[in-house]
Amino acid sequence: MFYVLDGRWRAGAGQSPLAAGQGLWWDEGDEAPGGAFAPLSPGAVALWADVATVS
Repeated sequence: MFYVLDGRWRAGAGQSPLAAGQGLWWDEGDEAPGGAFAPLSPGAVALWADVATVS
């Protein structure tokens, strides 16, 4: 999961920029965008979280 807390972020080629309050998530079978995220404004802050089940 990737969630923008402040500023604007690029989330990969061909995607619209993400602003505060917006985010992306991907399912287990999807490939995470990895290094595709880049800040587009000074002081941009985002949260990246990997969530997994525990057995």
